[in-house]
Amino acid sequence: MAAPGVLFAGAAIAGPFGFDLKSSVEPSRLYSFCEEGDGGHWNYECTTAPKPHPDMDTYLLHFVKGVGVCGVRSAITDIYTDSSGSILRNKTDSIANQIKLKYGQWSIKIDELEGNSFDSPLFWTYSLSEGLRDYDYYWGSSGLSAAHRSSIDRILVMTEAFSSSEGLILIDFYTPLTSLPLKARVACA
Repeated sequence: MAAPGVLFAGAAIAGPFGFDLKSSVEPSRLYSFCEEGDGGHWNYECTTAPKPHPDMDTYLLHFVKGVGVCGVRSAITDIYTDSSGSILRNKTDSIANQIKLKYGQWSIKIDELEGNSFDSPLFWTYSLSEGLRDYDYYWGSSGLSAAHRSSIDRILVMTEAFSSSEGLILIDFYTPLTSLPLKARVACA
C-alpha cells in the first residue's frame, strides 16, 4: 500500500501522476512512454507516468489537438477479492482517502444497489459485476481545494468487477473547460 499523499506527488504545477495538464503538445512527443492508441476517448496509452503510483498499472490520457489534455485516467487492474468485495472496497476507500489528502473532501460517495435481489453481503461483488451496484467517489470543482481548482475540474474513483472474485478501480481526473471556447469544450467531452 502506498503512503498517503504519494498518489499525486509531484511539482506544484504538475497534474495527477506528474502529467502536465497545461500542455498542448501531443503526449507521445512530450513523454517517451506514451503512444497514441486506437482513437477512443482515452486516446493515449502510457506504460508509466512522470510520477507513477506504486499501485497503478495503467495510465491513459484524453488529448485533443489544439486543445490539450482533457483528462487523465489511471487504473488498478486485477484486484482479487472475495464475494463480499471487502478487498476491492478497502482498496477503493484507500485511494479515495489519498486523493482527499491532496485535493480535498469528496463531494459524493455512492454506495447503491439497484433493487434488493442481491442485498446480501455475499453477493456484493457479483451485483457489482452485473451492473446492479455502484461504489464510487466523486469530487466536483466546488469541493476541490483552492490550490487545484485551476487545473482539475472533477475527479471520479469508480469501482468495477469482472466477476464475483475480480475487479478494478478507475481514477479519472478531468481538466476545467469552462474558460475554453465552445468548440474546445465539445471536443473534450
